[in-house]
Amino acid sequence: MDTTIGLTWDQMTAAQRAASSLKEGKLVWTGSNVNTAAPGVLVGGTPGLFVTSPASVAGAYLVGLSASDPRWPLRG
Repeated sequence: MDTTIGLTWDQMTAAQRAASSLKEGKLVWTGSNVNTAAPGVLVGGTPGLFVTSPASVAGAYLVGLSASDPRWPLRG
């Protein structure tokens, strides 16, 4: 489901699904099966990557952000 427009993919047009697939943090799984299983397999939060070398790029980064995103690189 796209939380910005409140529709599931089966309710969207092809163009809406294409746009929805690019919305970082706004696309979520819904339904009773996933709601039941999620706490046992998922950890909340944004995925991250910690680079240790080379020193010129060492630090913490959010996974999936483009270089044009103002939060990149996220320094820990």
